Amino acid sequence: MDIRQVITDKIITLLERGTASAGPRWTGGKATGLPINAKTGEPYHGINVLLL
Repeated sequence: MDIRQVITDKIITLLERGTASAGPRWTGGKATGLPINAKTGEPYHGINVLLL
């Protein structure tokens, strides 16, 4: 299993569905606009943002 291909396929599927126009479903943390970890209050970063 190639994890990079799995992630790429997920992103492509979401883009084809047009979910990007729906807008974010989170409240930004520390004025970054990134989704935040409910337990720590810290914003996610890196590939975790895309996977969310």
